[in-house]
Amino acid sequence: MERKSGKAYYHTNILNNLKVAVIMRDRTHTEHIERWAEFVKKHPRSIWIREVGPLVDAQIIMANAFYERLAKVEGGIEKIRKLRKLEK
Repeated sequence: MERKSGKAYYHTNILNNLKVAVIMRDRTHTEHIERWAEFVKKHPRSIWIREVGPLVDAQIIMANAFYERLAKVEGGIEKIRKLRKLEK
């Protein structure tokens, strides 16, 4: 097998490292979800809602800010109407 040199080797190395990073991220992400699901199963809502409540609140705030910005651009109101039809 011929060894790549210079830029070709560098780019191949970067792609291989990226693939490994994505696999590791996916595995750790899945493990995190499984740990969270186990936590939710074992603890009452009053306990885990303290963890997730601020995250949900932040998501709602960001969504509202997005809609406000979108409403200001040309055609934004129509896009919002289309998005809201998808929600039903």
